[in-house]
Amino acid sequence: MSKSVLERIYHERRNDLIRYCEALLLHDPKYRAQAEEIVQDAFMSAVAQWQQLQNHPNLIGWLMTTCRNKCQSMVRRDKNRRRITGMQVEYNDEDDLTSSQHPGADPAIARQQDALLRYLEATEAREKLDALHAQLSPLERKVYDEYFLQHATLKDTAQKLGVKPDAVNDAVRRIRRKALKMDWEGRLS
Repeated sequence: MSKSVLERIYHERRNDLIRYCEALLLHDPKYRAQAEEIVQDAFMSAVAQWQQLQNHPNLIGWLMTTCRNKCQSMVRRDKNRRRITGMQVEYNDEDDLTSSQHPGADPAIARQQDALLRYLEATEAREKLDALHAQLSPLERKVYDEYFLQHATLKDTAQKLGVKPDAVNDAVRRIRRKALKMDWEGRLS
């Protein structure tokens, strides 16, 4: 099988894969442009791994699985980024979610107050994360950045850092232990 097979699949199945990615992303407008990029990334991965994929029995299935994994990874990264930075989902005027929390208040003012509270909570979380990051060893910082922020697997993190997966697993446990210790110390003070 040659790379021309991959080119033929790209031209024949590209639009199907884009629709598949859009369906996985729930047709969310903010991800619509990302679907095409994900498909292109999947094909670039196939080109990069062509030696292993030449004799793959189901190349289209491999591409669909790769697209699915990339979609899930992107949504997870976006969700964590929103959680860490404090960016929140926009409210719809018909769904006044704040009226029960602020009876009699102007809904626009109530939403602004709620947004301010979420921002302050996110700022506090960022400060805690910065304090945790300062307590980590150099290896733990690298593991934290790769494993927790970039959502790499233990194996991928180990390969990137040039250590064994067990070392990464131990570092993850130490990071979690330090985070729990900080959380309990904060509650006690």
